[in-house]
Amino acid sequence: MNLEIAPKEYERKSYWEDANLYCQLLTIDNKNDWRLPSTAELEYINKIRFYIEDFDFVGNEYWSCDCSLYIGNGSKTYIFGDTKWLEGLATINYFNANDVYVRPVRTV
Repeated sequence: MNLEIAPKEYERKSYWEDANLYCQLLTIDNKNDWRLPSTAELEYINKIRFYIEDFDFVGNEYWSCDCSLYIGNGSKTYIFGDTKWLEGLATINYFNANDVYVRPVRTV
């Protein structure tokens, strides 16, 4: 997967709408195409994280850009598994109901 993950200092905890706007307005090293990751990208990060030295994600639940069609204003979060044998889990939250971590990504 050709994915660049923003450094740890750009990780935030916020509501979905604020998280989405934060990613859209973010510029790092003259790169301004940051966005919320998809659930599939978060799943990929979860699978490789135990093989990355100094893996620095702070939280265990992160916003994705994937929205639910089943609840009018919902978006999916991804919960990282606790061990390399425990798969992550996609869940559904309302946009402003929860304060959840966001880690911007960009396609390279």
